[in-house]
Parts: sequence; C-alpha cells; structure tokens
Amino acid sequence: MTVTKAASVWNEKPQPDEGKASHFRYIEQVPAGDLFETLARQPAQLAAMVGNLTGEQWAYRYAEGKWSVLQLVGHLADAERIQAFRAFHIARGDRNPLPGWEEGDYMREARFPEFETGPSLLDQIVYLRSANARMLAGLAPDTIMRRGIANDVNITVRSAVWVLVGHCQHHINILRERYGLTP
Repeated sequence: MTVTKAASVWNEKPQPDEGKASHFRYIEQVPAGDLFETLARQPAQLAAMVGNLTGEQWAYRYAEGKWSVLQLVGHLADAERIQAFRAFHIARGDRNPLPGWEEGDYMREARFPEFETGPSLLDQIVYLRSANARMLAGLAPDTIMRRGIANDVNITVRSAVWVLVGHCQHHINILRERYGLTP
C-alpha cells in the first residue's frame, strides 16, 4: 500500500495535547516501527489467534463477568468503526463534535452471539481495517494533524489512529495473557 509522503508524521507518537489522557494507555502499546505496517499486521495477528476456534472456545471467558472471546472480537469491530470514523470525520474538516461511546451499552445492544459468529466478526475486522488503512493512507498530509472534538476532547486525526492501533494491540495482549491464545 502506498502511504502519503507524510508517513513520518504518522509514525511520530502523538503528544499529550492531541487527545484524551486516558487514551495514552493505548497509545503506549503501539509497537515501534511503521504505523501502517502495524495497521496491516494486526488483523492477521488476530486471525492467527482466534481464526480456528471452536464454538466452545469462542464462548470462553477467563473469569466471571468478563467478556467471551466472541464479545472481545465484537468489541474490536465496534472500536474499529468508531475510531476510524473519528479520524475520517476530522480529516474531512467536519467541525461538528462527536459523542463518546459506552462499550458496555454497545455490548448489550450487540447481543453476541445471537446475531454474529466469531468468523463473521473476524471477517468484519479484516475488511474494515483494510478499508480504513486505504482511507488513511490517502489523506492529504495537512489533514493528519487536523483537530476536532470527540467525547468532549480536542483530538488530532493522528491520535485517533494511534488509539485505534493501540486499543487493538491492548486486546491482542489480553487474548494472549488472559485467554491463553497464541498465534
């Protein structure tokens, strides 16, 4: 994939004034290196971890009250949509503020596994990430540092994308450490 000539701006870690303080726990989890290589690699990492699970394994929860593997992957699909839209919205110069989102409310309304299977959610992540990476790679260099409001916080396009990548990495790490899944 061809990335804009502003790749170095993408690869620079966002500064504290570019986003919500609590989101920097995700930004800190973004692996070193090219951001677009990580964007491309994460769906394959996720697929290697969960792509061959049985129905029983998709339903596994590492503790009482924790999400199942299926719910966690569904949460990643939701977050992919929301964070990529935040970046897109701001990059296109839309000045309307965006709301926050409550993951618990989204999970309740998703009603997994009633309407989705693990493989269908994994497919969604693969397709969403591919489309989102292409959109981001095509942004004009002057839009990467553009600012907008999301969840009452002034953020940059770059920080929205770093949160997207770091959030996914956070949950890949949880799948490895708490669910015992490995690629």
